[in-house]
Amino acid sequence: MEWWKHGKLEELISECEAIQKRLKRLVKTKEQSDQKAFCRQMLQGQVKKALKIVNHACDINGKHDITTDIKKKLKEKHP
Repeated sequence: MEWWKHGKLEELISECEAIQKRLKRLVKTKEQSDQKAFCRQMLQGQVKKALKIVNHACDINGKHDITTDIKKKLKEKHP
Protein backbone atom coordinates (compact mmCIF):
# COMPACT_ATOMS: atom_id res chain seq x y z
CA MET A 1 0.00 0.00 0.00
CA GLU A 2 2.94 2.31 0.60
CA TRP A 3 3.98 2.06 -3.04
CA TRP A 4 0.42 2.97 -4.08
CA LYS A 5 0.34 5.97 -1.72
CA HIS A 6 3.70 7.22 -2.99
CA GLY A 7 2.86 6.70 -6.66
CA LYS A 8 5.44 3.96 -7.25
CA LEU A 9 3.36 2.24 -9.89
CA GLU A 10 6.28 0.63 -11.74
CA GLU A 11 7.42 -1.15 -8.57
CA LEU A 12 3.87 -2.21 -7.82
CA ILE A 13 3.38 -3.63 -11.32
CA SER A 14 6.71 -5.46 -11.15
CA GLU A 15 5.76 -7.03 -7.83
CA CYS A 16 2.37 -8.10 -9.22
CA GLU A 17 4.04 -9.72 -12.22
CA ALA A 18 6.46 -11.60 -9.96
CA ILE A 19 3.58 -12.88 -7.83
CA GLN A 20 1.69 -14.04 -10.93
CA LYS A 21 4.75 -15.99 -12.13
CA ARG A 22 5.09 -17.72 -8.76
CA LEU A 23 1.39 -18.62 -8.72
CA LYS A 24 1.58 -20.12 -12.23
CA ARG A 25 4.50 -22.32 -11.14
CA LEU A 26 2.54 -23.51 -8.08
CA VAL A 27 -0.47 -24.48 -10.20
CA LYS A 28 1.72 -26.29 -12.72
CA THR A 29 3.53 -28.16 -9.93
CA LYS A 30 0.20 -29.20 -8.36
CA GLU A 31 -1.07 -30.54 -11.70
CA GLN A 32 2.14 -32.49 -12.26
CA SER A 33 1.95 -33.87 -8.73
CA ASP A 34 -1.64 -35.03 -9.29
CA GLN A 35 -0.67 -36.68 -12.58
CA LYS A 36 2.20 -38.55 -10.96
CA ALA A 37 0.02 -39.65 -8.05
CA PHE A 38 -2.68 -40.87 -10.45
CA CYS A 39 -0.18 -42.89 -12.50
CA ARG A 40 1.41 -44.36 -9.39
CA GLN A 41 -1.97 -45.47 -8.00
CA MET A 42 -3.00 -47.02 -11.32
CA LEU A 43 0.28 -48.90 -11.67
CA GLN A 44 -0.20 -50.28 -8.17
CA GLY A 45 -3.71 -51.43 -9.11
CA GLN A 46 -5.37 -49.00 -6.73
CA VAL A 47 -8.01 -47.76 -9.15
CA LYS A 48 -10.37 -46.40 -6.49
CA LYS A 49 -7.64 -44.17 -5.02
CA ALA A 50 -6.61 -43.05 -8.50
CA LEU A 51 -10.17 -42.06 -9.34
CA LYS A 52 -10.40 -40.05 -6.13
CA ILE A 53 -7.45 -37.99 -7.38
CA VAL A 54 -9.24 -37.34 -10.67
CA ASN A 55 -12.54 -36.52 -8.97
CA HIS A 56 -10.80 -34.16 -6.56
CA ALA A 57 -9.23 -32.25 -9.47
CA CYS A 58 -12.57 -31.99 -11.29
CA ASP A 59 -14.75 -28.90 -10.85
CA ILE A 60 -17.98 -30.85 -11.29
CA ASN A 61 -19.51 -32.28 -8.15
CA GLY A 62 -22.73 -34.16 -7.64
CA LYS A 63 -25.13 -35.20 -10.34
CA HIS A 64 -25.82 -33.59 -13.67
CA ASP A 65 -29.18 -32.38 -14.87
CA ILE A 66 -30.40 -34.63 -17.67
CA THR A 67 -30.13 -32.70 -20.91
CA THR A 68 -30.72 -33.90 -24.45
CA ASP A 69 -26.96 -33.99 -24.99
CA ILE A 70 -26.43 -36.21 -21.94
CA LYS A 71 -29.30 -38.49 -23.02
CA LYS A 72 -27.72 -38.79 -26.47
CA LYS A 73 -24.32 -39.68 -25.04
CA LEU A 74 -25.85 -42.24 -22.68
CA LYS A 75 -27.74 -43.91 -25.54
CA GLU A 76 -24.50 -44.06 -27.56
CA LYS A 77 -22.67 -45.72 -24.69
CA HIS A 78 -25.53 -47.92 -23.52
CA PRO A 79 -27.78 -48.73 -26.46
